Amino acid sequence: MVTKLVTTFYAAHYDPPFWGKRSRYEWYSYSLISICGLGADIVCYTDDEQDGYNYLLRLKEKHNLTNLTVKKYNLKDSPFHDKIYNIRMNNPELYNNEFHPFYTLPMAIYWLKWHFLNMEYEDGIYLYWIDSGLSTGAIFPYKYNLYSTEPGFYIKYHDRENHHEHAFKEFIFAKIFTPDTLTRINEYVEDKILCVCRQNIMDNDYKLLESKIQEPFSENVILSNKFPVGAMFGGNTPYLKQYINAFTELADRVLSLPEQNYICTEQELMGYIHVKYPEWFKDWTFTTFYHDELPIWETIKDNPEGVKPLHYLFLDPFSEGYVQDKTIL
Repeated sequence: MVTKLVTTFYAAHYDPPFWGKRSRYEWYSYSLISICGLGADIVCYTDDEQDGYNYLLRLKEKHNLTNLTVKKYNLKDSPFHDKIYNIRMNNPELYNNEFHPFYTLPMAIYWLKWHFLNMEYEDGIYLYWIDSGLSTGAIFPYKYNLYSTEPGFYIKYHDRENHHEHAFKEFIFAKIFTPDTLTRINEYVEDKILCVCRQNIMDNDYKLLESKIQEPFSENVILSNKFPVGAMFGGNTPYLKQYINAFTELADRVLSLPEQNYICTEQELMGYIHVKYPEWFKDWTFTTFYHDELPIWETIKDNPEGVKPLHYLFLDPFSEGYVQDKTIL
């Protein structure tokens, strides 16, 4: 069965008109090398900003990424771009204020995940969105990195600012991103949509979205203790097309509110759809993005409710408990 992964590389769009995050260029591109290890067909949308398109073509050739297809897409062609841009510019205290946390949340890019899935949609295949920057030591322990046993690894390769020629090695978690990993995820989702949900910590304002669209749903999200994240989702199911359509309709609904003063995260929209159509989804839950090689682990490891890092999805999606980590041989 064919599996296709869809992602993007828009790592050079700081400030208006897209308000992208900074310091992502090498991170996202090197992570993409690792993700190609999943073995599926991978389609990555990008543009010419800071030579993005040609840069990815050179990266593809250098690292022999034969399963990677690079496509151009102008962000200004987004069905959401004009309305998002106008709302942000007309409400600068919230959406064009560099001191506000929302400033570097590029909704005009993040909301396109469903748009790109729709462009690549085919019946009868496994189709997933995956964030291009997912393969990082902030999420995956370095014991799964292909090069972590090399002498001086932590000093030698963590030098992206000086563009060390081997800096990409920091992001190659080849013991995680394998074809077998994707096979297990495909088996796990069955005939539904994979929905990766964080538990116990809610950092999205579902109540504000509820008040804006005047439709109650936030209490159901909170009671479920499942807060969807957009790192990876999809599957081989007719529900996916319905999900794409539902997201697009809800996004248009938000952008068409008469006040023209509100934008939200894609994860808030996901939360609404998740509780409205629960039959569409096969949930996979986790409690933290972090792992036991990070200093923060000492502050969370003894949580009486248990700790389940995000990277367990790629080790064993069938594990329902808070399992001990293990090495993939």
